[in-house]
Amino acid sequence: MFAYTQAVSRIFAIISAFSHVNDVTWAMRCELLRSTLLAMEKPEPPPEAVLLGTALKRSRMSARKAAEKVGMSDGRFRQIINGYQSLGAGQYAPVEGPAETIARMAQVLEVSVGELEQAGRKDAAEELRILSGGSGDTGEPEGQEWIIRELKEVRERMERIEEFLAQQRR
Repeated sequence: MFAYTQAVSRIFAIISAFSHVNDVTWAMRCELLRSTLLAMEKPEPPPEAVLLGTALKRSRMSARKAAEKVGMSDGRFRQIINGYQSLGAGQYAPVEGPAETIARMAQVLEVSVGELEQAGRKDAAEELRILSGGSGDTGEPEGQEWIIRELKEVRERMERIEEFLAQQRR
């Protein structure tokens, strides 16, 4: 709430500072307001962050334990999973992990090379392939286990959609 109040105060101060200038139209003031408010929103996580976040939930491992296994701080681990870091005062910066880090996270969370490629991180997929011994193994589970994994992911997606629709009805 404090960050919101601070942001609104900043917006009014900026608009007031330009109120004496005739060239600044209401449209320009509104655009300034919109861009300031957008800076307060959390960035959407990139596809690989969503993939890793889903894998973390599926693993039933805590972020702290997973970060420990990866060999990184749990704070940085969470930033990569969330796709942003807080700058304070309600401001956020997008975060995208380096290929090697994403690959190490994927290895611990049992994300396959193919899944990373589908998420658009071919660089991280290649790093994961190297970490896996360069065997060319795509990391796909044997037998019918992959079907169970896919069904769990579909169920999780359906739950998120249902939650979203319930919020829209309110």
